[in-house]
Amino acid sequence: MTSTTARRALSASVEVDADPLAVWDAISNLRRMRQWSPQCRIMFPLGRLKAGTRTLNINRKGRTFWPTTSTILVVAVGSQLTFRTDSNQAVWTYQLNRSPSGTLVTLRRDASSHTPKVSAWLVNRVLGGIEEFDETVRCGMNETVLRIKQSIEAQAHPTQLGGRA
Repeated sequence: MTSTTARRALSASVEVDADPLAVWDAISNLRRMRQWSPQCRIMFPLGRLKAGTRTLNINRKGRTFWPTTSTILVVAVGSQLTFRTDSNQAVWTYQLNRSPSGTLVTLRRDASSHTPKVSAWLVNRVLGGIEEFDETVRCGMNETVLRIKQSIEAQAHPTQLGGRA
């Protein structure tokens, strides 16, 4: 287990067979985050979605739960949603780019800025260490973008997924 506070940037991408605005409608509803993220159990915005809005969050890894707050940094309808987790300064970005098949969704977590000592201590002592936690987050990010894709495409194409016309 490492005790360093250095973190790496992580990303996950997926092509979604839908228009960027349809993807935006899904990801900009922060209360739906629990549908996609295996770690974020609650994300509750304290106001309208705009830069500066704060959120209350409950995260989970296994049987361990912890509260966080976030601050929305960027709201660019149809293209980008960025927020910072206040306790560890990690910056999360959902980037939407039009692609030949619809929308390329990229989820990034940049934790390269200095992680506060208390946050690093908790990750090292409670969540298995930075390397293990980052690997859990990386896997969770891949799961998140896949769940977003499945949810949006199921709404757009219900008969292709076993639904009735």
